[in-house]
Amino acid sequence: MQQENSSETGIDRLEVYVKEYPVFFARLNELVLPDPRLDKYPASVRQGFQWLKQTDLANLPLGKPVIDGDRVYANVFKYTTRPVTKAVLESHRLYIDIQVVIAGSELMGTVRYHDRLPVEKPYDKEADVEFYPRSIMPFLDGYTGANPQERLFEASAMQCAVFAVGDIHVSGLYNDHPREVHKLVVKCRIDA
Repeated sequence: MQQENSSETGIDRLEVYVKEYPVFFARLNELVLPDPRLDKYPASVRQGFQWLKQTDLANLPLGKPVIDGDRVYANVFKYTTRPVTKAVLESHRLYIDIQVVIAGSELMGTVRYHDRLPVEKPYDKEADVEFYPRSIMPFLDGYTGANPQERLFEASAMQCAVFAVGDIHVSGLYNDHPREVHKLVVKCRIDA
């Protein structure tokens, strides 16, 4: 990742976030707040989870519900999952993702950031996204689910994952056949 504009992009804090925030997986309907696993995360993440717990997710319209301005907002969408061979790997610098499968199921995966990873498409400040080649997740091509080193997991209805700044992640995949997914991603600003 490039170091320019560090104060504007959050990159100056990237290494801290990578070290402090473990990838978080949970069943939303079983999550009881406050959850001590979320204590290290910024207040915006806890606010996002509060909103998730209080909202009828299945009846949210598609689009971008605003929770707290540009500090915490959501994207609600439906799509058909892609094969692992079409995986798109990304990371963010300003926002933490809370990804929730509302209905259906998909594969999600993650690799931790380090400064020697190749970049496929440099950081886009407006979109807060940087893309990486599939080669950094070599297990994608032969994914079987049997190897514990394969950092993919199947997320079904009401399962969520928190991908912090520095978590290179992928979602919306299938292993055996395409699936219809109804999903929500809450974007939580790290400096809020």
